[in-house]
Amino acid sequence: IVIIAAYNAEESSYGPTGPKPGGDPGQRPPVAEVTLSGNWQDAEGGSYRLFQQGVQVAFQGISPHGPVAGRGMLQGNQLTLDYMLNGYPYQAVLLASPDGLNLHGQYRGANTGDSGPVHLQRAR
Repeated sequence: IVIIAAYNAEESSYGPTGPKPGGDPGQRPPVAEVTLSGNWQDAEGGSYRLFQQGVQVAFQGISPHGPVAGRGMLQGNQLTLDYMLNGYPYQAVLLASPDGLNLHGQYRGANTGDSGPVHLQRAR
């Protein structure tokens, strides 16, 4: 990865911008505690790709029951996902392990009423 930064050395009469030290912590952009971007798999042969930007997470993949795609939010180590599977809306609430290699939780179908456990492992 190559990072290029430019610095404008012109003097300015303006002070720094952004949050002031000791300001309202609610004004800072949210930062995720774990990084979930990458390839994941379940025990039934499903494979998924997660894309994380800050606390926002999007995903797509192929589950044992068909194509799946959705998005959600990571708060601490809890990931809440809303997704579609075979035209039906679902929600999953998963907890990330401290090492970021496992996601455990439950899914629930909003219209179907079905629910069950979820375990995803980071693919290597």
